[in-house]
Amino acid sequence: MFVSLIKNAKFTIGTSFHLAAFSIIFERPFLIAGLESNKRRIQNILRLVNLEDNFITEGDVYQEKVAKIFQQTPCDNGLSIEIKQSKDFLKSCLTLRN
Repeated sequence: MFVSLIKNAKFTIGTSFHLAAFSIIFERPFLIAGLESNKRRIQNILRLVNLEDNFITEGDVYQEKVAKIFQQTPCDNGLSIEIKQSKDFLKSCLTLRN
């Protein structure tokens, strides 16, 4: 149910790493509010796909960040690059085994 909520959402906001990951996969606009307990993990995944601005902390101007997020296109996030690199790595592993 959690995944389908994200998949069908117009916009997501929360503190969850998994919310960030599935929002990226389903190309949904999102904001993640920073918690100290998972901050590094979330920032790492956002950095991989060039979406660091989707991480908000106290003192951020939320209106500006939301406006910027809705201007993003799916190609902006770099996910396709990460997918291609992962596939290439897996193919090279299979080649080495044979």
